[in-house]
Amino acid sequence: MMTAKYEASQRAIRRRIIAIRRHVARDNRAAFARHLGISPTRWNNIERRTPLTLKVAELITERVEGVTIEYIMDGDTKHMPAVLRCKLAALELAVAPQLAL
Repeated sequence: MMTAKYEASQRAIRRRIIAIRRHVARDNRAAFARHLGISPTRWNNIERRTPLTLKVAELITERVEGVTIEYIMDGDTKHMPAVLRCKLAALELAVAPQLAL
């Protein structure tokens, strides 16, 4: 059984990875999956329900300039460029209402 804290953490990670995807490929999930080198089905599953693996998190940091593991997993932006921090913060706000359901 998942705890409320775990579920909240997973929602926050999903919010951040969707913000990253929108930063890179807007609403095109398949294009972002190709950018990472994974299948669109796998990416869709990660966005919707499957927990993010460290391998995929590392792919994101390798292929999306400025994004860090700390941001993806914990929301820590201190080692990211200021412009990217601002853009991702705005994208996260746009995504948040969708994930609250």
